[in-house]
Amino acid sequence: MKTTCLIFLSTIAILFAACKKDAQSIALTNSNFSNAQTHGPVQLPKIIKASTTKTQFIANANGSGTAQITYSFASKNTELQIIEFDFLAYESDSNDAFSIIEEPFATQPFLFHPTAKHGSAKASATIQGDGDVDGPGLYLPADGTPVPVTFTIHYNIPSASGKIKSGDTISIQLLGIGYGPEDKYEELSSPLSPQIMLTGSKPFLGLNIYDPDQLHIGLTRIFETEYDSQGGSLGINNLPLVIETTGDVQFKKNLIVKDENNNMIDVTTIKKGKNYTIQFPAGYHLTGANVHDFFVYADVTEITGQASINTSLQPASKFSWTDIAGGRTAPYTIENADYYYNYPNGFVTVTHN
Repeated sequence: MKTTCLIFLSTIAILFAACKKDAQSIALTNSNFSNAQTHGPVQLPKIIKASTTKTQFIANANGSGTAQITYSFASKNTELQIIEFDFLAYESDSNDAFSIIEEPFATQPFLFHPTAKHGSAKASATIQGDGDVDGPGLYLPADGTPVPVTFTIHYNIPSASGKIKSGDTISIQLLGIGYGPEDKYEELSSPLSPQIMLTGSKPFLGLNIYDPDQLHIGLTRIFETEYDSQGGSLGINNLPLVIETTGDVQFKKNLIVKDENNNMIDVTTIKKGKNYTIQFPAGYHLTGANVHDFFVYADVTEITGQASINTSLQPASKFSWTDIAGGRTAPYTIENADYYYNYPNGFVTVTHN
């Protein structure tokens, strides 16, 4: 069996989960190369689903971080059976991607190994089935009916002391297949998988927009969010808000923040125009086993007639957190713009009539 492996790009990264369980499947039609051609009997595979969008944090402190990607395979005009898949990993370190598996074609994972033979690709892996056309393999009918195949990728754990670092990026490419019954091989220019950024933990913010307070003199609750750590401990650095008002309403610059137990947190408010950035005290973090609910209050001093306060989050690039579980000391800020999937964009309005 000829086992050709794949080609590589530079440090791009693959896919993974989002939101709470990151389990949504998202169509990736823009990843399909409509003008590309193959010379053999198999049509160019297309990515039809992935468990993440193009970029995403993957929390892997405990080694459970995985990504799934589904390709569509179809024959051009002849019945055949795929018995080998070759993959490349474009990654920051040659050991970022650990293994890949496809069931039921292969019931065991196949490891990625460092390579320097495929351009900027740093690792490769080959999934092999039984060479007998009557044995295990992916059967493709002659009429061109597409057959979806889902692959699951596992990653190595990032740490402060090891080679694998929080912030490494990975992307996977299918570049070759072996098929029977002639026992032939064909290289394919398939799309790259969505990229991921490997971390130990990652944050999840959930907004409560359905239970607004009434705008009144004194402490008015203007914002409520659930702050969850997925994968392990992380440092909570800030909560960047945009606060806009309508009508005649005045409130003090310094915002008040309480947790789910009504404990006041010693925060600092930095105001620039309508942007209010709440800075948390040093060392304030989540362990990965607990969830915080944060309630933000404005100390309202004046209201005349109809008025309202509208509160939302600033762009993700202004949000800051630290990946303690991944051994990283530098905070994640601008990376959130690309890798924080489903960053909340809702707003809360409190009114006075």
